[in-house]
Amino acid sequence: MKTLLERIDSHTRVRLRTCIWTEWKTPKNRRKNLIKLGMNKYDAYKNSYTSKGGVRIAYFWVLTRTITNKRLARFGLISCV
Repeated sequence: MKTLLERIDSHTRVRLRTCIWTEWKTPKNRRKNLIKLGMNKYDAYKNSYTSKGGVRIAYFWVLTRTITNKRLARFGLISCV
Protein backbone atom coordinates (compact mmCIF):
# COMPACT_ATOMS: atom_id res chain seq x y z
CA MET A 1 0.00 0.00 0.00
CA LYS A 2 2.89 2.35 0.79
CA THR A 3 4.31 1.96 -2.73
CA LEU A 4 0.94 2.73 -4.26
CA LEU A 5 0.55 5.87 -2.15
CA GLU A 6 4.07 7.01 -3.10
CA ARG A 7 3.18 6.61 -6.79
CA ILE A 8 0.00 8.61 -6.28
CA ASP A 9 2.00 11.36 -4.52
CA SER A 10 4.53 11.43 -7.33
CA HIS A 11 1.86 11.67 -10.00
CA THR A 12 0.07 14.43 -8.08
CA ARG A 13 3.26 16.49 -7.81
CA VAL A 14 3.93 16.10 -11.55
CA ARG A 15 0.40 17.20 -12.40
CA LEU A 16 0.70 20.22 -10.12
CA ARG A 17 4.00 21.23 -11.74
CA THR A 18 2.37 20.83 -15.15
CA CYS A 19 -0.55 23.04 -14.11
CA ILE A 20 1.82 25.70 -12.77
CA TRP A 21 3.88 25.65 -16.00
CA THR A 22 0.80 25.98 -18.22
CA GLU A 23 -0.65 28.67 -15.95
CA TRP A 24 2.40 30.85 -16.61
CA LYS A 25 1.40 30.76 -20.33
CA THR A 26 3.97 33.02 -22.02
CA PRO A 27 7.76 32.54 -22.13
CA LYS A 28 8.21 35.98 -20.58
CA ASN A 29 6.14 35.00 -17.53
CA ARG A 30 7.86 31.62 -17.33
CA ARG A 31 11.29 33.26 -17.36
CA LYS A 32 10.25 35.80 -14.71
CA ASN A 33 8.84 33.12 -12.42
CA LEU A 34 11.80 30.76 -12.85
CA ILE A 35 14.13 33.60 -11.85
CA LYS A 36 11.92 34.29 -8.80
CA LEU A 37 12.24 30.62 -7.82
CA GLY A 38 16.04 30.81 -7.86
CA MET A 39 17.18 29.83 -11.35
CA ASN A 40 19.92 31.92 -12.96
CA LYS A 41 18.92 34.24 -15.80
CA TYR A 42 20.64 32.31 -18.61
CA ASP A 43 19.03 28.95 -17.75
CA ALA A 44 15.67 30.60 -17.16
CA TYR A 45 15.79 32.26 -20.59
CA LYS A 46 16.91 29.06 -22.30
CA ASN A 47 14.24 26.90 -20.69
CA SER A 48 11.35 29.35 -20.87
CA TYR A 49 11.43 29.32 -24.68
CA THR A 50 11.43 25.54 -24.95
CA SER A 51 9.04 23.77 -27.30
CA LYS A 52 8.61 20.80 -24.96
CA GLY A 53 5.19 20.16 -23.52
CA GLY A 54 4.14 20.83 -19.95
CA VAL A 55 4.32 17.23 -18.76
CA ARG A 56 7.79 16.75 -20.20
CA ILE A 57 9.00 19.92 -18.49
CA ALA A 58 7.41 18.76 -15.21
CA TYR A 59 9.61 15.63 -15.28
CA PHE A 60 12.65 17.62 -16.43
CA TRP A 61 15.11 19.21 -13.98
CA VAL A 62 13.77 22.69 -14.78
CA LEU A 63 10.72 22.35 -12.54
CA THR A 64 11.88 19.61 -10.18
CA ARG A 65 14.70 21.86 -8.93
CA THR A 66 12.68 25.05 -8.74
CA ILE A 67 9.28 23.78 -7.58
CA THR A 68 10.57 21.28 -5.02
CA ASN A 69 8.55 18.93 -2.85
CA LYS A 70 9.16 21.20 0.16
CA ARG A 71 7.82 24.19 -1.76
CA LEU A 72 4.70 22.22 -2.75
CA ALA A 73 4.22 21.24 0.90
CA ARG A 74 4.41 24.91 1.87
CA PHE A 75 1.72 25.62 -0.74
CA GLY A 76 -0.54 23.15 1.09
CA LEU A 77 0.01 19.77 -0.63
CA ILE A 78 -0.53 17.00 1.91
CA SER A 79 1.29 13.72 1.33
CA CYS A 80 -0.73 10.49 1.19
CA VAL A 81 2.08 8.61 2.92
